[in-house]
Amino acid sequence: TGADGWSAVTSFIVTCGATTVETSESAVTITGLDGATDYSCSVTASNALGDSPAFVQVVTTDDLGGLNIMLICSVVDCGGKA
Repeated sequence: TGADGWSAVTSFIVTCGATTVETSESAVTITGLDGATDYSCSVTASNALGDSPAFVQVVTTDDLGGLNIMLICSVVDCGGKA
């Protein structure tokens, strides 16, 4: 936690369809999805103060069913205090 009370993001929870992955990495690959299919995916950032509101977006998998998600979080887009 910084001097201004902000706490760093420690993990992300990514859910696409029925698949949920928790990671502390800046990218995650969701596997086991159907190819060329729309999925509603949500990302929640967590830190010492709790969880952020979920960011939800509809995404389309590639023909092989893979989905790469970059997890970039800053004070602006994750609300700073998660």
